[in-house]
Amino acid sequence: MVSRISPPVNADSNSMVEPRYASLPNIMKAKKKPIEKLQPSDLGVDVTPVLETIKITEPPKRVGGTKVGHSVYQKRRPSVHLRIQGRIR
Repeated sequence: MVSRISPPVNADSNSMVEPRYASLPNIMKAKKKPIEKLQPSDLGVDVTPVLETIKITEPPKRVGGTKVGHSVYQKRRPSVHLRIQGRIR
């Protein structure tokens, strides 16, 4: 006896593709509705800063690049050249 499970059925409708637009009466109702302004303390939320800034410094100035001439380095990959100069590990 052979038993076979049928594949799941996936039904899509056209309404999933089209966005829902607000109607003009609903837009007018939303304009008339007042907006309630709340403070964080009204909601029981603590907004005190958690992080402390210790020091802010600018990054070091960039140095100019070096040109690789017709030497042994030109045949190697640039990463090997930088590794020889000690700029990368």
